[in-house]
Amino acid sequence: MKTKLLLLTFAFLSFKGFAQITEYSFDNTLNNSAGNTAFTTNSSLTFTTDRHSNATGALNINGVGTSAAIANLPIGSSARTISIWVKSSLGGNNNYIFSYGNAADNAACGLAKTTVSKSTGGAKPTIYYETNLIFFGWANDLKKLNPTLSGNWTHYVTTYSATGVASIYINGALVLSEPKAGWNTANTVFRLGQTPSGADFFTGAVDDLKIYDKALSAVEVANLYNLVEAAPTIANISSSYTGSGTRIDYSINPNGLATTSVINYGLTADALTNQVPGGSASGIIIPSLSTTLSSLVIGTTYFYEIVATNSRGSISSGIKSFVNNSSPAIVEYDFNSNIKDKNGANTLFAVDANTSFVADRNSSPASALRLNNTYVSGTITNLPVGSSARTVSLWVKIPNASTDNHIFFYGNLAANQSYGLSVQGNKLVNFGYGNDLTAVGYGIAGANWVHVVTTFDGTTAKIYHNGVERVSGNKSNWNTLSSAFKLGAAFDITVDELKIFDKALVVSEIENLYNFGSTTSPTSLNDVLAKKVSIYPNPATEKIIFENTSETTQKAIYNLQGKKLMETHENSMAVSHLPAGIYIVKFTEANKETGYGKFMKK
Repeated sequence: MKTKLLLLTFAFLSFKGFAQITEYSFDNTLNNSAGNTAFTTNSSLTFTTDRHSNATGALNINGVGTSAAIANLPIGSSARTISIWVKSSLGGNNNYIFSYGNAADNAACGLAKTTVSKSTGGAKPTIYYETNLIFFGWANDLKKLNPTLSGNWTHYVTTYSATGVASIYINGALVLSEPKAGWNTANTVFRLGQTPSGADFFTGAVDDLKIYDKALSAVEVANLYNLVEAAPTIANISSSYTGSGTRIDYSINPNGLATTSVINYGLTADALTNQVPGGSASGIIIPSLSTTLSSLVIGTTYFYEIVATNSRGSISSGIKSFVNNSSPAIVEYDFNSNIKDKNGANTLFAVDANTSFVADRNSSPASALRLNNTYVSGTITNLPVGSSARTVSLWVKIPNASTDNHIFFYGNLAANQSYGLSVQGNKLVNFGYGNDLTAVGYGIAGANWVHVVTTFDGTTAKIYHNGVERVSGNKSNWNTLSSAFKLGAAFDITVDELKIFDKALVVSEIENLYNFGSTTSPTSLNDVLAKKVSIYPNPATEKIIFENTSETTQKAIYNLQGKKLMETHENSMAVSHLPAGIYIVKFTEANKETGYGKFMKK
């Protein structure tokens, strides 16, 4: 039986897209599909056969139009799309298919066919008639001269973009598009067969009125014209770790129908026993959707499928998989009596007589690197350059204030070509050189260790200070050049736990780095070592005892700020001196396998 682990697993949904404001099918009703806004009735309105030969499936207007006050109708200069099917010869001088707003310059929005008399002028003028299909703002209109019109069902779409571009589509094809800046539509009474002031000028049938709060693209307009209602399709599937779980991104083409989705997942491809709701879609808009699966086991492979359903059927994405894990660091230097990358793949930093190993923030001897008026540099393979995403994380202690103390730097000292971090008085500066990000009030000076993280996603740069975002800004012009990576400068500085990533870490990962020294929270780890070790009593008052472990295993207690408080190889530890609270225990085997547990001190 399929189980839903709703108490343990939370799905976070996001929807990127725009809304269809309203839709009228005119299937023997003047009301919209939501049933909350109807057009007014009068004796000239009847229902007639639509383009699919459905009796009473379209609205016939015989000279007297109708109106409805539609909520959220796009006004002002906001983007919009109005789509409508029309069957009319559009005879006579003027035919207003739809309109709303006021009959004043730039204050209206509508579609009409107009015929006006013209004169060639001169001594013997010739009078002629000019016919236009106009998408109007009133006295500032988009005009298609002498359009080819027929008495058959025809699909008209008008769009107005956020940048002020007006467009007319007929039967799925663009016929005219021009800038029409200045439109400022004034009210939300939407009229069929009428001018904005309510005068009646239309005879014919209309059907399938749809209004959107965006300018549909040419592809979307074509899809709307060619729409054949069908089962949905799923595309653009990807997965990424977020720091709190794995996010599944995808898109759904609803093929004109209200569509919902779910994500089934599990530990094997043939047992997708868990299910969470996914995103939804409708009409012809193809939204980008995402669902985050949390409370998963770190480092574990999961299998999943997306299932989308509408009234025409269900479709599966097929079974895919992901590993629930954070991106590993490109390099990681713990400076425990050496300056070697823990991953072992990169060149050692070059040192001189002014470098030394000193106690770290946990008072562990020879576990941090002091640079006394000097710097070290080294070549780091795959160091993020150009506009590529990155994160640099490290702990730092600077005893004396300075006007420009470089903590780290690489690139070229030219505009936008470097990437580094410096302390400038009371400011912490993430510099691209001449185009910098500055966190005022977070300059580093004194005896305290500070955790600093800089991130850049290709557009936005951020500075974090002790796990908290302090400032962010658009730095899309940064284009870092390749060079050696330098730590320190002509100042006294001590650094520890340098980690560099080829992605912009998210807030939860940075908080974990600050609190636990890892992008993942120890309390979320569910590894083999942590499973087999028991800590009791829990809660504890005097001491804790470790069961199912040996004296070859190192046990270290940390507070939630990541500070190591004590360690032992014994199978018990006195904790009576600890303040009440939650503590993390890190177990390290002789083969360096690690695991975590936690206990409460009363």
